[in-house]
Amino acid sequence: MIILAKLTTNQAWIVLAIGIGLLVLGLLATFFFVWFKRRKKEEKDTFKTLTSKQSFFRFWQYYGIVIVMLVGYVGSLVTLGIAIGEFIG
Repeated sequence: MIILAKLTTNQAWIVLAIGIGLLVLGLLATFFFVWFKRRKKEEKDTFKTLTSKQSFFRFWQYYGIVIVMLVGYVGSLVTLGIAIGEFIG
């Protein structure tokens, strides 16, 4: 892949910081997903019932958490790749 323009040093540091922030976002979303799954399993084991409105939102929360995880990990791969490439090259 050919990059058409070079980044300045300040821009490379900003892109690196954004990449690290996205990586932290992905990790936090992963930990939250594991905690959420464990909590949901405990609720299922104790036969705690949910109303239909809450269970609908609970269903869509899985997709929201997974999307945040993917944005964090994929975004960090792209931005960290660009920033590290600028520092090496």
